[in-house]
Amino acid sequence: MKNLRKNIYRDSVNIEGISTRSSNISDSNKKSEEEKKRWYDAILKELKYEPDQITKVHKLLDAVSDFAGGITSIIGTVNTVKSLLEFAGIIKKADPTGELLLGINANVNTLLKHFKNDAKLKNLEDRSRWTNAVRAAEAALDNLQISRSQEHFQQIDSAMKMLMDALNEMLDYGPNQKFNSDKVPNKGIIPFLRPYYKYYFNKNAPEHWIDYATGGTIKTRGGALVSYAFEEDELGEEIWDAGYYLDVLIKSIGLFISVLTVTEPAFRSTGHRRFDLMYLCEHLKVFIDHWERSFLVTDIDVSIEPYSDFYGHKINHPFLHWSRSFYGSIPLGIIDPITGVSMFIPDFREGLWVGDLRQNKISDADYNVAWSTAKQTLNEMTERVRKECGILKLYTLQRQLYELTTSPVGSQFTRISNVAINNLMLWQSPVEETLSLGFIGNLAGKPGRLYKAKRIFQTNNKTFRIPMVRRMDASGVQLGYRLEISILGGEKRINVDLCEFSAVSSPHLEEKLPLFPTHEFVEEIPTQSATVYDVVQSSAFSAEEESLVENGNVIPEKQRLLINSREGTAGLRVKVDFSIDLTDVDHQYIGYANVTVENPNVETKDAFIVNVNIFETKISSVTKSKVEEFADGMTLHVVPSYLIPEPEYFVDYQAGYMVLEKIMKEIPEEDIQLIPKPWEEVWNPYNIGIYDSIKLKAYEEFSQKRPEIARNLLSRFQIPIIHQVRPKI
Repeated sequence: MKNLRKNIYRDSVNIEGISTRSSNISDSNKKSEEEKKRWYDAILKELKYEPDQITKVHKLLDAVSDFAGGITSIIGTVNTVKSLLEFAGIIKKADPTGELLLGINANVNTLLKHFKNDAKLKNLEDRSRWTNAVRAAEAALDNLQISRSQEHFQQIDSAMKMLMDALNEMLDYGPNQKFNSDKVPNKGIIPFLRPYYKYYFNKNAPEHWIDYATGGTIKTRGGALVSYAFEEDELGEEIWDAGYYLDVLIKSIGLFISVLTVTEPAFRSTGHRRFDLMYLCEHLKVFIDHWERSFLVTDIDVSIEPYSDFYGHKINHPFLHWSRSFYGSIPLGIIDPITGVSMFIPDFREGLWVGDLRQNKISDADYNVAWSTAKQTLNEMTERVRKECGILKLYTLQRQLYELTTSPVGSQFTRISNVAINNLMLWQSPVEETLSLGFIGNLAGKPGRLYKAKRIFQTNNKTFRIPMVRRMDASGVQLGYRLEISILGGEKRINVDLCEFSAVSSPHLEEKLPLFPTHEFVEEIPTQSATVYDVVQSSAFSAEEESLVENGNVIPEKQRLLINSREGTAGLRVKVDFSIDLTDVDHQYIGYANVTVENPNVETKDAFIVNVNIFETKISSVTKSKVEEFADGMTLHVVPSYLIPEPEYFVDYQAGYMVLEKIMKEIPEEDIQLIPKPWEEVWNPYNIGIYDSIKLKAYEEFSQKRPEIARNLLSRFQIPIIHQVRPKI
């Protein structure tokens, strides 16, 4: 297989789409994608980890990354701890019986057999203790699914301490002169041992990367020189290789996040164990950075001398004296000592146009091509090895860990529910009225026309729910929630503390603050000056249709317009109660504030808009103190009465506004001011009547400033008036 691998490389001149020059292969012999894949697969066979172990490392990394990344989206969308535990189960499913841990244990035993009585033996024996911490955390997490009793919380607190101690040891770092860095993870430094890296010796032509790891031919990506090529280097030389605990590290991080999530679902907002998360984030970054620096890579400038003499640039191959087959070639490749994933070619010769085999040199003219070809190929190898070894996925996990250290913008939990309409009742006989389209009627060719309409009076109340996190079990923190309700155009507003931010010093004690609010209250905004509207509808709405319209939906073949914005009076009554099932065996951690909004003045006929905002108080990751932030908001339309006009009203309304739309398109943008702006609160929920009224107001202001242009536009687009009597000429 080893010689086959070498031959496969010699026969290929196209690596992942990168073409290179070859002295012994023509373009017609370029290999297919399948053969290129076979070349890569052959190169990647030389693993310290077995191929199935590499697959399991990737699977475990994916599971932990998916969980860490998914926390920000799932938190708040489910309301029970059981659901969070089921979500956390993706980590356990990635290695359900601990096969990965057991498999790498067998690899580590290879080292243990050679390191007896060695000072470094303790590093390897630490793995067993760290694995025990993983097992203890898994058992505690399983017990917490059965019962969230004080005993099980104490057990999981103890398991978390063991797990954090293990992570501290695995990620602790310090300066190390050998590796040219002041941040080297301490536990990864072990004696070098050939069998651990599947070393073999080919007496015909040395081809294992270890044979080349001396004299500067191979060094770390961080620039540190290595010397692993000679038998006497064994046990005397050190290598940074965290492969003996990489799997335990990944699983420990996943378990830490899992335990934190199910014991304190609101940890990003309460700040619980934020320092530990920041520690993990920082130290994992150091671990990844040094992993990058620890890759062993061939030095092209050692193999192809950058300075030339009279004959050209010398090609240095360390085994040129061993076999003439190495003439005109250099060793090229990169090795990950952690997983053993490597791409190494002992006789790379693409672009090396050797004119004098005896001198083994290339001309000045061919130097740039040779160097660039080797560098480009090495870059391709590097990216492939980085992908295969799993370091890119570890970068993803580290970024997601960083996200977990930050407090969320707004709220992870509070999303106001859809509005429901209750107790809809028509309470008075319809009243006959008339409607006019005003200037829009002129545009539609119906100036001065009055439309018959019936005013319908109705009563109803609108209800919605506000999700709120209950007091957390681990930290004892209760996030704060404040409800703010106001009427558009009015000065007075309701401000209600649904619950105040608070914390207990010792969670799990018998004396506890309430887990969730239980009181009820009623608040009113007394009648005051506000912005009011007339409401025009094509027909009556059912309670279900009212709910759909309130939540921003369109009712097919029905219309509701809010028109004639003006100053009037309006009042409001708000009722709040709370609900949460603390006896639920699935352990709810989200309860609800149930809010009812109603119009106390049933005699009024004008509609008005209500603004609803909810604020959450949490611990900021920036200021490290309490901060109140906007969580969610919406607007409600309170419609005590509405007008149902004759059908021609909507026909002419649409025709008139279509003319206005054509006129508006002819007016330069700088001459039109839409006030309020489309992002202001009056637009939400969207109503075509409000939108049209704002456009009409903008046009009227323009016509006052530029009357001649306005008259010309009217004469172009206004629908002609149909006269019943022939006008005099």
